[in-house]
Amino acid sequence: MLKDQLNERTWFYDLEWVPDADGARRMLCLPEETSELDAMDALWKYSGATEQLPRPFVKYLFSRVVSIAFLSRNIVFVDGSKTVEFSLHSLPKLPLEDTDYNEAYIIGRSPFYRRAKPASSWFQLVSIRHTGTHPTRYGE
Repeated sequence: MLKDQLNERTWFYDLEWVPDADGARRMLCLPEETSELDAMDALWKYSGATEQLPRPFVKYLFSRVVSIAFLSRNIVFVDGSKTVEFSLHSLPKLPLEDTDYNEAYIIGRSPFYRRAKPASSWFQLVSIRHTGTHPTRYGE
């Protein structure tokens, strides 16, 4: 639940993470030819996998971003009347092409990954988490 009033520009976002197979190979000293699934299985085991929970939560440190989705909410004026405009965005953009989108590509094109901007272009950024929402002013 948001405690404060929303800014005129607010983005609600969520990042999707998966275990990082390349990182698992390096961190766990696995052979380079280890398959992606085997590397992820090793990382799940390292993260405490059991028979009851074969794929436990893997800390973000051992994961990589595979997509970013966000809903933008902007106050706009149409014919002199104030109205709210919503847009849904995703990175990588859908539908996917036959391109391998790595984490650096996705984050580098994210609107959240920008240098500081003038105060007039700040927006409120709200993370959607399982435990609730966490507003942050971006650009400060």
